[in-house]
Amino acid sequence: MGKLAKRLILLLVLTAIGVAVGIAVHLLLGGRQGESSDDDIIAKALEAQQQAAGGKPIVKKDRPAGDVVEAVRILGELRAKAKEAPDEAARGLRAFIEKAPDSPDSFEARLILADLLAKGGDVAAALKLLDAVAAEPNGGPRATRARTERAKLRAKSDPATARRELEAILRDDSHEPTLQNAARLELGRIELHAGQFLTAIATLTPLTQRGYAEKAPALDLIRQAIEGHIEHLAKANDPQAILTWGAEMMKKFPELASLRSTLRYHQAAALRQTGRLTDARLLAERLRRDDPTLEPACAAELKRITDAETAAGILRDPAAFLKAKADGKETRAHLDGDIAADAAWAKAQSPLVLTGTVTVKQGATLTIEPGTVVQFLLGARLVVQGALVARGTPEAPIRFTSAIEKDPTPFDGDGIFFADSSDDARCLLEHAIVEYQRVGVDCSASSPTLRDCLLARNGNAALRAAEGAEPRLDGLCRIENNDSVGVLAQGTALTLRRCLILKNGGDGIRLADKAKGTIEACRIRDNAGHGIALDNFASPTIQVNEIAANRGCGIHANRFSQPTIQANAIRDNAGAGIRCTLSSPATITANLIEGNRDYPITLEKSDATIAANLVLRNRPYGLNCAREASPQIEGNWIEGNSAAGILIGEGSSPLITRNAILGHAKAISNSSTNTIQAKDNYFGDVTDAKMADLIFDKGDENALGEVIWHPRLPAAPPRPPAPTLDLPPLP
Repeated sequence: MGKLAKRLILLLVLTAIGVAVGIAVHLLLGGRQGESSDDDIIAKALEAQQQAAGGKPIVKKDRPAGDVVEAVRILGELRAKAKEAPDEAARGLRAFIEKAPDSPDSFEARLILADLLAKGGDVAAALKLLDAVAAEPNGGPRATRARTERAKLRAKSDPATARRELEAILRDDSHEPTLQNAARLELGRIELHAGQFLTAIATLTPLTQRGYAEKAPALDLIRQAIEGHIEHLAKANDPQAILTWGAEMMKKFPELASLRSTLRYHQAAALRQTGRLTDARLLAERLRRDDPTLEPACAAELKRITDAETAAGILRDPAAFLKAKADGKETRAHLDGDIAADAAWAKAQSPLVLTGTVTVKQGATLTIEPGTVVQFLLGARLVVQGALVARGTPEAPIRFTSAIEKDPTPFDGDGIFFADSSDDARCLLEHAIVEYQRVGVDCSASSPTLRDCLLARNGNAALRAAEGAEPRLDGLCRIENNDSVGVLAQGTALTLRRCLILKNGGDGIRLADKAKGTIEACRIRDNAGHGIALDNFASPTIQVNEIAANRGCGIHANRFSQPTIQANAIRDNAGAGIRCTLSSPATITANLIEGNRDYPITLEKSDATIAANLVLRNRPYGLNCAREASPQIEGNWIEGNSAAGILIGEGSSPLITRNAILGHAKAISNSSTNTIQAKDNYFGDVTDAKMADLIFDKGDENALGEVIWHPRLPAAPPRPPAPTLDLPPLP
């Protein structure tokens, strides 16, 4: 820039400063060139009051600006004092009103005093003050505020009058929208308290459709109204309305997550009343699993469902089965109690029905013949304290299933439990199917082997391991279509090799509480939650897997988890490919991270080593150091990830070196105040002048930190190879 141009800019800046100072002095001295100057002063002086009071004060043009500023100052002090010294504030407000009873400020003082008196219980005096403000000549918005506050106070004693006043405000479009919203909120509250639930919902719904200040309280009132109407429908014995209307409300108000439990509880009862007993049981069991606070209510409803099933001839309950057996209406063999010596279950005996807890005692071995079918009634469980050898064949698998052949649910039995005393070396499930159990296979401080098994359609988990258990799954185990999480491990060392973890209703695999182990050569696909979720110091090795098309993240590591993630294909997940939060440093190397619909890698308050990965065609951006993340990003190929290759958020300070960062509007975008070291990277065949367009930093906004990108690599570094995966075939 030339010297002449610099002098012109300096002259313009000095001129602008001089004009601004002149205006300020002019205003402070009360000078005016017509009435508009005082109006500007008054409007600015009243801005804080307007925000605090929720309305727009009336400005009288014939008042000196200094008087208005002083009045606003006094009212501000009295408003603040009302919170700590209400009596003193009330005396000050009364004195203020007496000094100039007809001034606009005195009417504002009446509003403040009315609120103070109402909170103190003197509703009559508050109403008298609000009457005066509502009748203020040319009161405008302040009068509307007074009418709304008056309606609020009258709502309990005279709801009809309060309703009429609020409805009149809503009908009159001359009122400001913010004041009409306040009136609408109060009208909805009145309708709710009057038991007019549907009217309350209709009145309040417009407040939820934009970012109004009243949205949160309106949603809370709507929640109460929906709960009230559902209770009304339940008392009116209208189950069909509960089902249809409840589903409509959940769809219409997705923000009300806490409402879902109430609606689902009533819908379970409605399904029972309409004879849809299996659906009723499924809904009640899911609710009991997902919301433990409703355990007693759900248990009572499930008992009613069981009684209805028994009356309909559905023998899911052990007592009903045994009665049918005693009456000669049931021919299946049944088992209950302890197995204290070696025993065998043969295919010829099956189906064998477990009516309660069958325990293989310590020192005993239960051997199950190929092709045997073991059925579970409600609450039935096979407990292994000794040894279980259940070795089926591909042609004749052993099946652990529900005793209900028509319309079983994922919660019918309580599954197989390997206790801490079990003989790990002789506990084997091979070519076995475990289905329709609350937990398919449960392990506590035990280490059974599962080989070529199918764990499907179970309720709370297909496999659960806790308290130091070390189960081993290999040889193409399939864990699919379970109602919730596929594999749940807490404080264990789990081994999963060549498994299929598919289409489960929650996370595919969830490891927590210092869980570790190996997840290797598995396909983890199409799960409703994360592919792999890690929490609370989990530290597994995750290698050579396909983790794809899950509705959450491919891998989500949280709370001090420290996974090693290497040579995986992590692609097409709805969330991030890998997300690390709350001090979860990960080692992420040699992966293909491609086509995920959120960031390929997101770090929040977590560091990581990110090396030799292919990061391709993710959206909306590339690597995301969101907050307080300082990873080492080295030797990656980062290409075609929509708008930016690497994002750097506040508090983050990554080290970026020897990467290829190609095909982005911005190669590196630094929104932190830190200086970022990004030397020796390859940005394509671009000039230094073009590099300014590829970097977002303090050159674009002075408050940001600098990205030091030079020197840069003159040629592309070696492109990391895609991982070679040897995966089991999909079914």
